[in-house]
Amino acid sequence: MSAFVVLGAIFFVFFIFWGAIHAFFPPFLTLARAGFGRLARWLRGQARFGPMLGRLDPLRAYLPLLLALAIGTAVIVFAADAFTDLASALQTKSPAVQRIDVGANEWFHGRRSPEATALFVTITTVGGGLGMSVLVAALLVLLVRRGKKRWAVYLAATSLGGALLDQLLKYHYMRARPDMKEALLGAKGYSFPSGHAMGATVILGATAYLAARAIGGWRNKSAVLAAFATLALAIGLSRIYLGVHWVSDVAAGFAAGILWVTATTTGYELFRQYRLVRATRPVTVAPVIESGS
Repeated sequence: MSAFVVLGAIFFVFFIFWGAIHAFFPPFLTLARAGFGRLARWLRGQARFGPMLGRLDPLRAYLPLLLALAIGTAVIVFAADAFTDLASALQTKSPAVQRIDVGANEWFHGRRSPEATALFVTITTVGGGLGMSVLVAALLVLLVRRGKKRWAVYLAATSLGGALLDQLLKYHYMRARPDMKEALLGAKGYSFPSGHAMGATVILGATAYLAARAIGGWRNKSAVLAAFATLALAIGLSRIYLGVHWVSDVAAGFAAGILWVTATTTGYELFRQYRLVRATRPVTVAPVIESGS
């Protein structure tokens, strides 16, 4: 496996992600808003629902908040289910998962080359604790200097919470790493879930959310989201190639990372939407009754 093949595969995955995200999100949001609008208009046309909706009309401003809650909850449930399935397979020593783990490691071991190894070592270094810490620190300084203190608090809480959760999960499952004699890089600690995969998913996911908020136009937003997703995937694959993690470790790291970053992002988005609604609601001024009138 040459470095050019690896780079070509990475760019191919990036363009696939970019096209898929750009094809899905704008129509999905448009359909969601249109669906809410049609449902509200239909209900208003029904005699038995009309008066009730008239009383609930002030709550229409909270629909974006409810949409964010629904999407966030769906992703959290999906990620939690995926992680639980992998953890259950680990504890029951599922033969299918073991075959995939061993088969993938052997496949990568048989295709190592000096050029590909150098590339994957670079990728795994970027996605390691030092690389991600430098990224978070630089972003925090930038956000604070630009007055984005809430964004900085969100990024710091998401990153620190993700690191803590990763350690708790590692010490709970205490899975041994693959045979380190065949590994191309040293690694310490337990194996499940992959800290590189989880950390990259959490930090790059939070960074992608903030970048998408700051960038205009869905073409550019989709490119940023695709770039960060591709980098996170490459970091996870580098751990398998280098022989320091099983496939199930990396998959569990992605699932746990998605769960955590979705939970914190949904919480922040709900807080943001609530503040927007409160800031734009009209202020009702009580009439002043003059004495003696």
